[in-house]
Amino acid sequence: LHFLFNYYHINIIITAFPDVCLHGCLFHLAQNMRRHLCAVHLFTSYKNDADFALQGKMVIALAFVPTDGLEQAIDNLAGYLPDELQPLLDCFEDSYVGRRNRQSGVRRPPMFPVEMWSMYR
Repeated sequence: LHFLFNYYHINIIITAFPDVCLHGCLFHLAQNMRRHLCAVHLFTSYKNDADFALQGKMVIALAFVPTDGLEQAIDNLAGYLPDELQPLLDCFEDSYVGRRNRQSGVRRPPMFPVEMWSMYR
């Protein structure tokens, strides 16, 4: 079953159909990232600056990274992105990967497990 990235709807679907296999839609993953750009007042830069937009799309492109290379890709991207785009990467980590605990280095559970949104199969 393909779905929008909406935590409320996912919980309803899982409750009604506990054995269902859920997969997110890349379009809606990208849409969520664009919404976050709007929320942090960066959408104008995204719309008007091609380099800035390309860097923002690199966050969305994490959906195509093999899961065993995701940690390294996020770390590399964090070192590459300008400071203005760090909130976008933070949002991606919080929602789709789980933020790394500072003391233990272990990631917290994400809102949407990697298996749901990863386009790498």
